[in-house]
Amino acid sequence: MPLNLARCGGGVLQHQLNQAFSRPVRQAIVQSHVRPLSLITLGRLSSFNARPAPVSVALSRGPSNTYATAASKPTKATKATDATKSPKSPKATKAQKTSKTPKAPKDTDAPSKERKPKMTVQEKERKDRAKERDLVAKTKIATLVSEEPKRPLTAYMLAIIDKMKEIKAAHSDADLPQTEIFRLATEAAKTISAEEKEKYTSTWEASKEAYPGVYRKWVESYTPIEIKQANLARKQLARLRNKKPRYIQDDRLVKRPKASYILYAEERLSSSDLHDLPVPERSKHVGAEWNNMTKAQKEPYVVRAAEDAERYKREYLAAYGIPVPESK
Repeated sequence: MPLNLARCGGGVLQHQLNQAFSRPVRQAIVQSHVRPLSLITLGRLSSFNARPAPVSVALSRGPSNTYATAASKPTKATKATDATKSPKSPKATKAQKTSKTPKAPKDTDAPSKERKPKMTVQEKERKDRAKERDLVAKTKIATLVSEEPKRPLTAYMLAIIDKMKEIKAAHSDADLPQTEIFRLATEAAKTISAEEKEKYTSTWEASKEAYPGVYRKWVESYTPIEIKQANLARKQLARLRNKKPRYIQDDRLVKRPKASYILYAEERLSSSDLHDLPVPERSKHVGAEWNNMTKAQKEPYVVRAAEDAERYKREYLAAYGIPVPESK
């Protein structure tokens, strides 16, 4: 039934449009408008006196629900083709990428760097000795040896010095070597008179008595920490020279703490029951005794060692003004 009505309405609409224009016109009508137009035409057919509604009024009405399918939606505009896109610049070829500017030729006239020849064994030894001499010279400055008061010379050495002066004055014209002058002076010092010997002996004894006061005054002109550093430098210098160090004697220096075994060894070695044994045997005997002692027997010496360590920390801070450095 709806389909027949749509057909009737479509025919009447075409007839009305043909009357409005001088030439026949066919108008496409959306299916949703078919039902309202069909009803209008049916009303006209049923009553010949009814006035037909204008086409514009019929088209202005909104679409109504019908059994016909809805029209398909218009598709979006397609993208511009590749031809309309702006052309890209052609990529650089592989040869252009890898191509490098040619290097300028080397100047053959320029002097080339000469390689240093390898040092021989003798040259290395001389270089090592020079480094050692520099280290010894720098270390010697810190030892304060050059500023330390010289020990008084003996009577025999005082006589040799005076005889060397006499020989140089007597042989001023002759260019005698120093070794020859010293040999002649030693021979002359052995044959001096009793009066001369007494004179040199009295001079030596007076200097020997005055030396402790002079030495103490020199030591006290430095702080305890400076004397400590000088002794450390003397220890290093003796190691470089493979000799026994000679330290500066200063009562202000803090004595290092003693270990528990050292305290026990001092106590045992001072006893009279080991005097019959040789010195090397005494140390072996004391060491064996310590190893055979129990923990309870060693405890008193361990406590004394801990107390001595605390004493060292207090005196170190008071004498040097800094705490004891931590052992690595």
